[in-house]
Amino acid sequence: MVRYDPSCLSTEDSHEESTPQPPHVARDFIKGIFIIALLLFPAQGGIMEWGNGTPSTYLDPASDSILGVCHRAEGLQLSQTEEWTQDWTPSTSVQCAPKLPGALVLTLDDQSHLPSWWDNRMLFIENGIRLTLFIDRAWHLNDTEWEWLKTFKEDGHEIAVHTKDHASVTEHLDSGQTMDQYIDEQILPELELFHNQGFYPTAFAYPNGHRTPESDVALLEIFEIVRGTNRWHGNKNMPDLSGMYDSQAIKGHSTDREYDPVHDLENMLESAAQDGRAVVTYGHRLTAEENPYHTTEPDDLIRLALTAQRLGMTMMTISELSTPANSEGTASMYRSVRVSNLTIADRMLENCWNLPRFQEVCFDGDYPTWREDPYDENYWRFVFYSLRPLMHLLHAWETTGEDRYRERMISLLESFNEGCLESPYVYRHQADKHGAAFRAMVLTEIRWSLAHRTSLSEPDRELLDGMVLSTADYLMLPSNFESTYNHGFNQAAALLSISTNFPHLQGSYEWDQTARERLAHMMEFTVDEDGVMMESTPYYHHYVLLLMGDVAIWSDKNSIPLPKIFHERFPKMLDYITDMARPDGSLPLIGSGIPSGGLSSGGYTHWESIHPRLEYIRSGGTSGNPGVDDVMAPYIAHYPISGHTSMRSSWSADTSNISHVMIDAGPYRTSHSQLDHFTLTWYKDGPVIVDPGLFSYEDGPMADYFRGSSAHNVVVVDGQDQPKTYPIMGAEILQSGPSIGIQSTIKIHGCDWMRAIAIVEETSLIIMDDLRCRRSHELIQTWHLDPRFTLREGEVGVIFDSDSLQSGLVEWETNSDVSHSIINGQMNPIQGWTIDAYESAIPAPVIEISTESEHLQIITVFQIEDHHQWTSDITEEEMTIEIEGNVISIHIEDGLWRWDD
Repeated sequence: MVRYDPSCLSTEDSHEESTPQPPHVARDFIKGIFIIALLLFPAQGGIMEWGNGTPSTYLDPASDSILGVCHRAEGLQLSQTEEWTQDWTPSTSVQCAPKLPGALVLTLDDQSHLPSWWDNRMLFIENGIRLTLFIDRAWHLNDTEWEWLKTFKEDGHEIAVHTKDHASVTEHLDSGQTMDQYIDEQILPELELFHNQGFYPTAFAYPNGHRTPESDVALLEIFEIVRGTNRWHGNKNMPDLSGMYDSQAIKGHSTDREYDPVHDLENMLESAAQDGRAVVTYGHRLTAEENPYHTTEPDDLIRLALTAQRLGMTMMTISELSTPANSEGTASMYRSVRVSNLTIADRMLENCWNLPRFQEVCFDGDYPTWREDPYDENYWRFVFYSLRPLMHLLHAWETTGEDRYRERMISLLESFNEGCLESPYVYRHQADKHGAAFRAMVLTEIRWSLAHRTSLSEPDRELLDGMVLSTADYLMLPSNFESTYNHGFNQAAALLSISTNFPHLQGSYEWDQTARERLAHMMEFTVDEDGVMMESTPYYHHYVLLLMGDVAIWSDKNSIPLPKIFHERFPKMLDYITDMARPDGSLPLIGSGIPSGGLSSGGYTHWESIHPRLEYIRSGGTSGNPGVDDVMAPYIAHYPISGHTSMRSSWSADTSNISHVMIDAGPYRTSHSQLDHFTLTWYKDGPVIVDPGLFSYEDGPMADYFRGSSAHNVVVVDGQDQPKTYPIMGAEILQSGPSIGIQSTIKIHGCDWMRAIAIVEETSLIIMDDLRCRRSHELIQTWHLDPRFTLREGEVGVIFDSDSLQSGLVEWETNSDVSHSIINGQMNPIQGWTIDAYESAIPAPVIEISTESEHLQIITVFQIEDHHQWTSDITEEEMTIEIEGNVISIHIEDGLWRWDD
């Protein structure tokens, strides 16, 4: 097992910009994990006794596992609505929530009694009884009896191993022979016979219940679970009740009539139902006929089964007790992690890799060296070293059952584990801070799937547990928590996922506490009080919202508590995305955005029931409710902290008749922000005015252009990008009849710049700009139109049209002498581009209106379809426009621009 060593990360490699961190800091972990002890003695009790009492404080969990904490002190789980006080019950374990119903496991031993079991087959079916049948002396079975066993398996019973000759392991060891000899003589020949008949047993029962810790360890290398008995003194320290999950060495209680056990077993069932544990029984011959030895009454099995059903308990087979604690699928937190493709899996068998956004690349040799970087791209490194491509192999194995996919997946994990500490891209690279979060989720998915298909060998278990420990060590470092933007959400969610699914690992309690603390931090500091992501872009807001929606669904399904602030701000995040989405549900590319499914993404389906506006948009107005008194009235939503505003001409169900504008008039907030204050987009039966979005995070001229001011719908001063800090004077809203608008003022490059934006009905967009500077500057107003449009000079202004829209017209009136030009796909200087995918730039027409002035006032009017005449009046103190009978006027009052009500 390779364990990540934090010392391998150099100071230079770990450098990142200073960001606010939550108060919790990672502490040293206890490096060892008590794997053998956990295998031998499940944490319910027995020889391994957990300490009494709780950790002294929240900050001192003693690097313990969740199982350890749960068994030291039981407590009620914090509900979803309670205040977070930094005092949590761990999220999951055998004893902690989610509450388990308890289980009954009925087993029968010895092939000599198989005819009596077959005689009672209809009794099992009629009473919903599931059995585990332990077969010894398989070489004794005839063809008919093998067919009986196959039928029993089809009925839902489990077939398991009871040695070749019903030989006692303790007598074997006492005679001076070894466990290897016992396995060679009593286990392997039996397994070969089973395999030849199409059975692959995963459980073993000791003849006479004789067992030792040494034999448990050896046999658990072959089987998932081993069973002793309550009738042999050597098992007295084994717990009477087993855990419903994660059990491996357990005790069975006899149902044979010679012990008159049924009353005691019913009492045990009552206790197990309360504690969420399992009662395991064993019997032999099944008959109502008089027999004083090794005989179970059929009516006694029915009585026990009916008692379990009355108590709401689950009927299980014995190998089901060895599956992970999270039997309902809590490994799958993010649905997106499970995206997979069989064709890609086939290529991976040849060491050829298909990653999103990139062409296939094949490597020499059987396996990667884990030093690959074929495209010199962070995103490729992020996906590859997160191990997300392994999900293709997992899916292929699950759907086809072909072991070649499973074997390839495990071999790649082994190869990665051997090479990760020497790789420059694992643990040492900036991209791996984010990649490690998804790697943790991939490892969780793989382990859960292997375990629940009884295909998790002990070497596989140790490999995966070790890789999770290493990944958790790395994620726990404060320097690897990217706490100011979206990566931090995934890093926190990953810790919560692995703490939930690996509760037996030392450190899982601390992961659990840190995960919730970090989720609370992210919701408080990267989502503002209005519910808007600090990255100031609908795309990243949408990205985080869907992922946190997955976390919320996963939390609710499994009764795993999340911080109160999570539940307070998540609905506000839904409000924002429904306001900023365009009428067709797509998202403007303002900020660092790339094209996405927007509100059509399936992840939003779950939230329609609690958000009527979301349902209204997604249904095209056929259901849900936009939450307004008059759906035909104009609508404006202003989010003052982020400075984002959306305006709609109406909430008509006919989206072709809706005009929608999004405006960014807020501060530069994170490294994902762009230099785009006052940019806007306009949608009318399709995108009209667009923002270019994100080209790349890799440095270069094109990336600089997309981040810079000239790529946006702003006024550029002296060809300079906007600064990252500048005074913002606030905003005012106009809503009068069919007209709505917003205006704000900023101070930038020695100029006071006021911009007012209004829509009139559904066809007209008006922008008023006033720049008052201390000296003359080159001022260029830029308008970026959708790539569908062709632009040409009109008698007045510029005409834009496309095959799918009637023609549009842009005109302007100004106090200055201006010139204009039309640019499309220019490279020197770069201008006139947008994206259709990450790092895929396409030409898009731009109108530049330029002048040299110390005071520019300009009214710009965009119209689609009917081109109405308009008049305007521009004075030093006032700008007024009248269009379609609507008058919009803005004037100076006390040194600030004000709407004229």
